[in-house]
Amino acid sequence: MAKEKQIAVAKAKQKNKIEYSNKSVLALKVFQYMLLSTVLLSLIGFSFQVDYIFIIGTVVIGLILTLPIAMAINKKNYEYFRFQNLSAYMEHLVLNYSDAPTVVFAMTESAKVLTDKKLKDLVIDACKMIKEGNASDEEGTYTKAFKSIEKYYSCEILKQIHRTLEQLEFSDVDSSFSLSMALSEVHNWNERMRTNS
Repeated sequence: MAKEKQIAVAKAKQKNKIEYSNKSVLALKVFQYMLLSTVLLSLIGFSFQVDYIFIIGTVVIGLILTLPIAMAINKKNYEYFRFQNLSAYMEHLVLNYSDAPTVVFAMTESAKVLTDKKLKDLVIDACKMIKEGNASDEEGTYTKAFKSIEKYYSCEILKQIHRTLEQLEFSDVDSSFSLSMALSEVHNWNERMRTNS
């Protein structure tokens, strides 16, 4: 499991190099699309010696048409960014739990690889809630802690991973089989999502 964790961390770092989540970068992309369309339409207008009013009208129409395209591209990139973070979170959650079998440790370590600030904050808040609450199965501390993360990412596999780790923490059984099954589920889900997108 330690080797798998090292490989997963290396993959996450590589993904983070090419991934962006900064809103200013997204705004810059939209601006670039708009600027490019404006320049192209202006050049076409000048080369055909079209009236200025027609060029301005064409540029405005070009900008109006370019904006939804740029926004759709940015939305797709953002969804992919969220998918990568969710995938990294679940994978690291299982791998970190195998290193030290406590949910708080696994979540704390998993938060370190996340680039989605909101998800990272939710994971850190969930860890605090578990530490401060009476961490017993009957009290529902874990369920409450996981709820905000599961609301942010409405995903059945995420709920299954959380419940599996919660059950393992309160049982004395050997967790290696359950963890390898959970990791396999995460990898299969990841592959299905990539294929279907």
